[in-house]
Amino acid sequence: MNISESALARMIQGNTLEAQEILRAAPARDSDPLARLNRFLYGADPAAGQALESEKESLLARLPQSQDPEQAVLEYNAGCIALFQEDILEAKHRFEDVVARQPGNRLARHNLAYANELLAELDEAKAQYELVLAQDPQFHLSRLNLALLLLQEGDSEGAVAELRALAEEQPDNPGLALYLCRALLAQPTSESAKDALAVLDACPTWQQFAELRECHAFALFTAGRQDGAKGEFDELVQANPESLFARLGQIKILAAQGALQALAKLLKDYEALNPQQSVRGILDLVEGR
Repeated sequence: MNISESALARMIQGNTLEAQEILRAAPARDSDPLARLNRFLYGADPAAGQALESEKESLLARLPQSQDPEQAVLEYNAGCIALFQEDILEAKHRFEDVVARQPGNRLARHNLAYANELLAELDEAKAQYELVLAQDPQFHLSRLNLALLLLQEGDSEGAVAELRALAEEQPDNPGLALYLCRALLAQPTSESAKDALAVLDACPTWQQFAELRECHAFALFTAGRQDGAKGEFDELVQANPESLFARLGQIKILAAQGALQALAKLLKDYEALNPQQSVRGILDLVEGR
């Protein structure tokens, strides 16, 4: 199984964390063009913008002279690039074209559903996700997106139930553990925090992923275990000094402890990293201005 196939298999299972890890670890000049494209799209590659623009130009130049099945592949790749570039309407039209040519193309149909979701055409998005699952009940990424739509629509109970069912079916899937924990912690109560900690305890690899370590730290804080939470937020900041989430965790703990001098320093650091979200009012209050 090559890099693209390995990452794609995990993505279909809703395991976005391991899929991204595989793509980030791929050689920058991988000989597999699909692996290279996926690395730019999903692997958080800093060179993605320029590379994808060049890739898009190449795809569009080849499209008029191509025939199926190559044409459908080119349309699909162009649609993925359009999604990345937030040209959602173009992406929708390209995925519609691929599905019209290849009705059994689950990936294109899933992406068509996602484009509809981004355009707030939620009924159509649900219909397309359900068609994917009718074609392949094991295409868990579409099932995951349907659960997240429930959360978006305010049905947190239904969303958590479906996410929990997915996570229990795949206890070794850190991606599903992440989405379930985030859904639980969206309602920051002691009960939901303890539930999230139990989910992470059941996931053997949670400590390998910064996103899951963030969930664990926040769950500890919400459960009232501030000492443990502080240590974990400190470790997250040490590993990634630009982590705004971890810095906010540190700020919350120091505020709860009333450690105003240390809090003022953290607020200044946070403001320097994220000037768009001003904390000047809080900082002025802390410093007694």
